[in-house]
Amino acid sequence: MDYSQFAKQLEITRGNLYNVLESVSETSADNQPAGFSNTIRWNVGHILTVAEMFIFNDRQTSGLPKDYNNLFAPGTKPSDWTGESILLATLLAQLHDQAVRIKQHVEIRCGETLPEPLKLGPFLQLNSMGEVCHLALFHEAMHTGFIHALKRIV
Repeated sequence: MDYSQFAKQLEITRGNLYNVLESVSETSADNQPAGFSNTIRWNVGHILTVAEMFIFNDRQTSGLPKDYNNLFAPGTKPSDWTGESILLATLLAQLHDQAVRIKQHVEIRCGETLPEPLKLGPFLQLNSMGEVCHLALFHEAMHTGFIHALKRIV
């Protein structure tokens, strides 16, 4: 995998996410229109949490607060949350911080084969850091699309 191409694609993908979040208010971040299973805030936290899981091969997401797994991991939903919401400004700052950490991590490990394959369901297995990086970018872009749609409806 070419690190510079990955870094550029991450900048484009995260940049698109930052742009769509610029005009999202705290109130609209929690609206869940009919037909959607989550909110803008959940999608942002989910992008953070899953990127941490994929890129750092860290199921405990140690680069983020411990409660993020319970709030944003696959299968979670905002209707199960209790307590205060995490501010969008906090999530945005964490996205910026994470992008720096991802670039540093991937630059060192971009050509590596994973010590153990990352299995995602019964039919998908990733064997290299490059494969993981591509999936992480795809996942982030897909959820950014959901955020665009939610933003238009909300």
